[in-house]
Amino acid sequence: MSVSSPVDDSRGASGSSDFLSGAAGLSGMTASERELRELQARQLLLENYKPSAIEEAYRERTGNKDLRQFGYDLFEAAFSQASQNGSFTGRVGGNYIVGVGDEFVVLFQGPEPRNITTRVDREGRLIIDQLPPIPAAGRRFDAVMQDIQAATRQTMLGTEAHVSLGAVRSISVVVGGEVERPGQYNLTSLSDITHALAQANGIKRTGSLRQVRIERAGRSVTVDLYGLLGIGTPPLIRLQDGDRIIVPTIGRTIAVTGSVVRQGIFEMAPGNQSLTLSQAVGFAGGALRPTGNDYSVLRIMPNGREEVIALTEQSETIQHGDVVQVLGRERFTTGKVTLSGYVNNPGVRSLTMAPTVKALLGGSANNMQMGSYLPFAVLLRRDPISSSTVFSGVNLYDVFYENQDVSLRSEDQLIVLGSKDIVFLQSPEVRSIVLGQPNPKPECVSLVNLEKLVQDSQSDRFAAVTRGSFIIDKGNKLGVGTAGGAQNRLGVSDVEKIAMDQSAFGMTDPRMQQLGRVGQQPGMAAGATAQGQSNQAYGQINQEEDPEKAKQLHDEMCPPVFEDNPAILPFLLENVVVAGGNLRRPGIYPVWGTLPINVMASIAEGLASRSDNFTVDLTRADPYNGTTNQTAIQGTMDTFAAIKVSAGDDLRFNVLQPQYEVGAVLLTGEFLRPGLYSIRKGETLSQLIERAGGLTEHAYPYGAVFTRRSVKLAQQEGFKRTAREMNTALLSMSARKNVSADALAAATSLTNDLSTMDAPGRMVVEADPTVLAAYPEADTVLEAGDAIYMPKKPNFVLAMGDVLNPGALQFAKGKTAKDYLEEAGGIQRSADEGRVFIVYPNGVAQPLKTSGWLRSSAAVVPPGSTIVVPKDIDPLYTLDIVRDVATIIGQFATALASIAVISNQ
Repeated sequence: MSVSSPVDDSRGASGSSDFLSGAAGLSGMTASERELRELQARQLLLENYKPSAIEEAYRERTGNKDLRQFGYDLFEAAFSQASQNGSFTGRVGGNYIVGVGDEFVVLFQGPEPRNITTRVDREGRLIIDQLPPIPAAGRRFDAVMQDIQAATRQTMLGTEAHVSLGAVRSISVVVGGEVERPGQYNLTSLSDITHALAQANGIKRTGSLRQVRIERAGRSVTVDLYGLLGIGTPPLIRLQDGDRIIVPTIGRTIAVTGSVVRQGIFEMAPGNQSLTLSQAVGFAGGALRPTGNDYSVLRIMPNGREEVIALTEQSETIQHGDVVQVLGRERFTTGKVTLSGYVNNPGVRSLTMAPTVKALLGGSANNMQMGSYLPFAVLLRRDPISSSTVFSGVNLYDVFYENQDVSLRSEDQLIVLGSKDIVFLQSPEVRSIVLGQPNPKPECVSLVNLEKLVQDSQSDRFAAVTRGSFIIDKGNKLGVGTAGGAQNRLGVSDVEKIAMDQSAFGMTDPRMQQLGRVGQQPGMAAGATAQGQSNQAYGQINQEEDPEKAKQLHDEMCPPVFEDNPAILPFLLENVVVAGGNLRRPGIYPVWGTLPINVMASIAEGLASRSDNFTVDLTRADPYNGTTNQTAIQGTMDTFAAIKVSAGDDLRFNVLQPQYEVGAVLLTGEFLRPGLYSIRKGETLSQLIERAGGLTEHAYPYGAVFTRRSVKLAQQEGFKRTAREMNTALLSMSARKNVSADALAAATSLTNDLSTMDAPGRMVVEADPTVLAAYPEADTVLEAGDAIYMPKKPNFVLAMGDVLNPGALQFAKGKTAKDYLEEAGGIQRSADEGRVFIVYPNGVAQPLKTSGWLRSSAAVVPPGSTIVVPKDIDPLYTLDIVRDVATIIGQFATALASIAVISNQ
């Protein structure tokens, strides 16, 4: 249990309740919330700030709209209630003058320990228990304390007294003159002049900070508040009851602007008619640069004109109303080079220590970060004549591996690119802008700049960027996808799903790892969809509430190397090599100078398939006659080490296609060795059956079920298309023909079934090895994903649809369709006799002429066949879509027959 001190109790009860209640609203806030509240308050003060007449006059003379009078913001943030109410901590100084009302806390330690709290009475005495009255008012605190201790030793044997000052007395002072709220204020005896001025809401900008007077008992003391602001000595005057504080109007002023620590308007000390230049610059905290400065003064002459006078000596005189201007003589810096970008230690280097690029980068590629891009580093150089920035490049591969070092000059800046920078060059946003499409990322300054360049130039300046892209026409705009991605998705109907794979680029050659192994970076958005999500996330972040997170996300979407200098992006896009074909990471790569083809392949992560021998198609534009030269080169990777490419070249790596399909084929049923089989390209069904050991003696090749994935997709798309057409017909016919509600409901139910039906994907194939040997042209070439089910020979025939007793009937050789239908009880009256058809075991469907039981109904029916008798759909004839419905019913029956054959084996 904590025990409070009697001194703390005394001081806490002396009038701090206002402070505690005022701070209660802030006590529940976190540190960040309080900081935000303070920032908002300061911003509000800046927005509502009105310059004084003195400030307006100096601003008009100097053209500096931010020039303000120095020191007056001392009172903008009011002192805490604790300081205003006199609450204090720590020991009171011995020179404190005791007065009537001061409270003493005396701790007696001895045979009878106790605490006594007492005040100085109106007669100026302290009455403490058994001690004689002790005079206190008007005396120093340490003298009174000594008298109490001496009296205790004489009166209370074996007892010691420990004396502290508790609550202090109140005093009344008057504040007048150039203050915001003049009047009489109650303070504590520990208050100084700043407490009184704070109670009066501070000094007006028309008032003086250096000539504040304290009038006391007929005497006057001048206080210079500049001592509280770091200029001069702070005042050490304690207020007394009855003091009057007078703030006169501001005295003589000067202004200091330019290259100084703090620009401002300063008040001269009272009694000084002038200052030296050194003193004036000292008011402003001194010049920013220790040497190499020019000094001038704007001075109003007696005739009212203003003249500019150059000052050469620090002892020259500055007069009232002068404006001192401090300017750096030269901003030019010599002997420095700057390293930035994707490096370990960016910053300024001495040209003496780093005279070349290799020395600047540490002398070896091993000192570079993993993921640094070596074929192209940007060199920014100052033009000695025009002083403009000249863009150049450095091939760091040549620097480190070909001993082609580059000398540096003073003020050169070398920017090393990294993985994210190369990814950004390949992004769909960059390629879309080059195609002339609107900028999808307006928050990226570099993309805004690129869009403007494309619109202004209207040329093929960046044509190489989209040379290796697959352009998608989306109706009202163009899209960009990779050619490889398009080839892999030829069956995809939604072009929105074809997006560029903008994963990062890496290296496979161990010696070339430093050239740019740019694997997928953490937090890097991959593909247009991820980029869209990133843009949305960026828009949801309040930059004021979480500026660090907003900046981090912005840097992920917009690489800082391009945001800091947007002109780098188009410079890189003008110097790219297009690498495509059988590469793991095809795309565009900036190259300065030349680069061996094998290194180019290594940057793109090497060949996608292993091959010791391959062909490279090299297309090179002739800049002089506008023609192109195309060369096909065959060889190994070592062969291409001697052939180099440069910006504008187009490379395509061609290798032999793999001999196996990318997927397997599934054999089930009556095969000797069923299972999953990898297949060679061009392999046929008969060859695969032979590899599977052939068929069992129970196999029924005529009923083989062959399904293919692409056929299934096509069938499902056909179902959906037919459902859409039927819906359109329903809407049209229901508006202009007399159609019953029941017919419309039935047709609607059918269209819903069509749109959700899972197609079997069955193909009619010949699966009998004997027949295939005799007729090789009937042999089916297999594809990845095919599935073949070889059923056992069935001994039934299915009768389905509108018959009296649908089901499986015993197969008998020589029976006709008519016979089977009669065994099923015959056809019902609701049947459509004109549309009866038979589905054979191999999936082929043929109609039967049942009307009058013509010859076709007497045809021989093989085992496993399905006879389908559809219902009369006469109510739907008014919809003019009977043919479509009949076709769909036939597809339903074919699918059902196939499933029935499979499920009954």
